Amino acid sequence: MAKYLAAVSGGPDSMVMLHIYRKQIEVVCHVNYLKRPSANRDMEIVQSFCKTHKLPLEILKVESSIYQQYYKINHNFQTMARNIRYDFFVKCARKYKVDTVMIAHNKDDFLETVYMQKKRQTKNLFMGIAKISKYKNIYIYRPFLNKWKKELLQYCEKNNIAYGIDETNELDVYERNRVRKVLIKLSDAEKETEIKRIEKINKLQSSKIKMIQKQYVLWEHKNFDLDIFCDAPLWMKEQLIYKFLVEHKINRINANKIKLIRRFIESTKSKIDLRLGNHLKLRKIDGILTII
Repeated sequence: MAKYLAAVSGGPDSMVMLHIYRKQIEVVCHVNYLKRPSANRDMEIVQSFCKTHKLPLEILKVESSIYQQYYKINHNFQTMARNIRYDFFVKCARKYKVDTVMIAHNKDDFLETVYMQKKRQTKNLFMGIAKISKYKNIYIYRPFLNKWKKELLQYCEKNNIAYGIDETNELDVYERNRVRKVLIKLSDAEKETEIKRIEKINKLQSSKIKMIQKQYVLWEHKNFDLDIFCDAPLWMKEQLIYKFLVEHKINRINANKIKLIRRFIESTKSKIDLRLGNHLKLRKIDGILTII
């Protein structure tokens, strides 16, 4: 039987996942960002469940020193928080000798991500959230992409599972929360129709995604040689740039940024840097694309 590292926030989605898959979980990981009044309550919910079911638990309390370390790389809090927790998962996976992290993203999360991608005009061919993806040397598995959040809440109530609600989900300061308020106006039938439409598009794009992945692996193997990029088919170039930015954890990717980078790469000027934000720059050094 496969063993997983379970990423558990204490919210209803992750607590359902913890309850259902508890016999397949090698270790539970919880990140306390120490940023909201209910953070310790959620941590205690996870601690209580793990103690009852005798599950190993690893907790990361994100002190100011950790924020400062990641802030140097990325100033966007949501991206910074994601990198902090995923790096923590990698560390724990290595410690417990597991290669797969289980995360409780659901159909609502999938649809919210699609709308955010549309708004940003990103160039990714796959829309939404993949059931299986990879971060550094670990796999990310999302078993609940076929479940709506309300179904998971109902499971909690039916099985008397304790959970916490993140009060910051109501704050408009975060893009996902603003999108969530738009989607809540859709009926269940409208959301199902939209999900099916996106799944159909993703299926049609699957062959292109494989071709891009193969070309990107070659480009990466050649240390991002500019000749490899320039030899790629025209339709693929902006997709390669998008993947390059994602793999290097560059945030706020949009169509304009990708077009700007493409012009930079194809320019004959080789000694000019291109600012990416967050103190990062693109530079062409001896025919190689480098981030400094």
